[in-house]
Amino acid sequence: MTGFHSVRSPRSIEPSASRPGAWWRRGLSAVFSLFSIVFMVAVFQATVAQGYHVPTGSMEPTIQIGDRVIVNKLIYGPGTPDRMPVVGWPLPNMRLPGLRAPRLGDIVVLTDPRDPGTDLLKRCVAGEGQMVEVRDRVLYVDGEAVEERYLQFADRRLAPGAVSPYPQSRADMERSWGAAMGAETWNRDHFGPVVVPEGHSFLLGDNRDRSLDSRYWGFAPNRLIRGRAMVVYWSGDREQPWYDLCHRVRWGRIGKWIG
Repeated sequence: MTGFHSVRSPRSIEPSASRPGAWWRRGLSAVFSLFSIVFMVAVFQATVAQGYHVPTGSMEPTIQIGDRVIVNKLIYGPGTPDRMPVVGWPLPNMRLPGLRAPRLGDIVVLTDPRDPGTDLLKRCVAGEGQMVEVRDRVLYVDGEAVEERYLQFADRRLAPGAVSPYPQSRADMERSWGAAMGAETWNRDHFGPVVVPEGHSFLLGDNRDRSLDSRYWGFAPNRLIRGRAMVVYWSGDREQPWYDLCHRVRWGRIGKWIG
């Protein structure tokens, strides 16, 4: 006689979506993943490299308006982010030792000494202990003329003591240098001499007549220098129509090494 064997029906598996509390666990996991990505990006930008957009022409012709550059932050010492990602709240700045200090020729990104919320792009022309002077548009460091093939001038040459066509520049210079300008000969084309103090650098723009730099706001503390500009990774001309990619994108500048 053939026997009948009972067959146990497989145990039904309840979908995880219907389990109590499963939705908030998935949500918490997604939020944690998002913050992990934001944190890793912030750490990378603070310690290794970061992209910067150039909105002004103070470094023309070397770096043009609309360039986006990669900045190496390891060379002068990685630091903590100066602002909290997304919300933009300021954070205390802490720095680790770098490979070297800024030196002649480096194009650097720094926090504006006058406005902590603004970044500047300038060229280092002298470091601590060096004497800087500008005579008739020629830069002298420790008494030796510096050959600057990258320079651009936009206005007429000024004689010693002549007033700059930009009154705010003269006012900035007077506030920064005070008694040192007693002879009333200083202007953008005739400056100094001054000696760079310890822990500071002297920075100028390549577009010498269109740059508010160390001539006006003083020596740059090295702790405010974020990194060295290395390469142009993108360049766009906003004066061209958005649909005209042949002219709006400066294809020839992409990948240009900055020096």
